[in-house]
Amino acid sequence: MELIKDTGITLQATAFREKDRILKVLTRQRGVVSLIIKRISPKRNILARLAAPFSFGEFVYKTGRGEIGLLLEGDLQQANLALRQKLIFLKTAQNMCQVILKTQMPHKPAPALFLLLKSYLAQIPIFTDLAVLLSSFKLKILLYEGLLSVEKEDPLLPLAVAKSFAELLANKISAAQEARVKNLILQHYY
Repeated sequence: MELIKDTGITLQATAFREKDRILKVLTRQRGVVSLIIKRISPKRNILARLAAPFSFGEFVYKTGRGEIGLLLEGDLQQANLALRQKLIFLKTAQNMCQVILKTQMPHKPAPALFLLLKSYLAQIPIFTDLAVLLSSFKLKILLYEGLLSVEKEDPLLPLAVAKSFAELLANKISAAQEARVKNLILQHYY
């Protein structure tokens, strides 16, 4: 058994038994890991807050023989409560997390994707065109994985290679282009 401390973002939380939760967490150093929280209670409030999707913090867990680690303690650093202000914010964040879950193998270190997700989640409540933001995120995942090939004249290229959110603000995306991005993800991962 190994004791691990890593920074992570909760992608998904599933109720298990009466008072347990199984989390899928994107960690900075170990990629996507599954963790179980046993006996969530008011006394273990910090662990309950870390179980909320999109929460960012330090996770201290122990690994065993199986694929699911045991979450022992944690430190919530950011709850991303602004994502809960509007349904469209929640759906966009959930879509980003689902893309990570579908594209990343468990325990595959991906520190660049961790930082990408963290920065894109922070932009959701303030970005003016969430379709552009979400499409850019998906394209960057494909680019990172070496699965994106677009021509220089392709209107999707600026979304994939934008180096700042200010660059993204200048872009628009049509419904057809949005569908194309969705199909690129489906083609490779579903």
